[in-house]
Amino acid sequence: MASTAEITSLELITIERGDGERRPSGVIKLRDVSSGKHIAMVWDEDAVRLAADALAEQNPKRPMTHDLTGALLRAAGANVENVEISRLTGEIFFATVRLVTERGGIDVDARPSDAINLAIRANARILVSRDVIAAAGKEAHELDGFPDEHGRDGETYRTIDSQRLWPDDPGS
Repeated sequence: MASTAEITSLELITIERGDGERRPSGVIKLRDVSSGKHIAMVWDEDAVRLAADALAEQNPKRPMTHDLTGALLRAAGANVENVEISRLTGEIFFATVRLVTERGGIDVDARPSDAINLAIRANARILVSRDVIAAAGKEAHELDGFPDEHGRDGETYRTIDSQRLWPDDPGS
């Protein structure tokens, strides 16, 4: 996968909706070392919480969906080799999970949040297509107001707090 770059950071950004209700939303920043460009995606609250818990190695009392998926894959003799944010259509990102089995490799389509949550649990590489970087790449400073500018369903957001979760990226 020479046409990919690896994710260098994940941040949890707490936002406030226009009605004053706070809810976490995650922004993933993907950094391409060769071009210095970043891309960002907004996730829903549940996906953010699951990623944050997995990165903090906080195990739930019962397995969550991504834990179950990983256990099922291992039981079937498959391993997650990597996930890739593989394409962008409009403002919608798409991902591919690359599985390795005794019969060879298998690519499975997925939502980026599901793919990355699975990769975190499987300790697999997380990649982004250079085509996606070319289409959505921005300088780091251009993403400072990202959640504020990307409200969903007519909502407006205001950033309350930002916390880097994984891993530290000295170039961001």
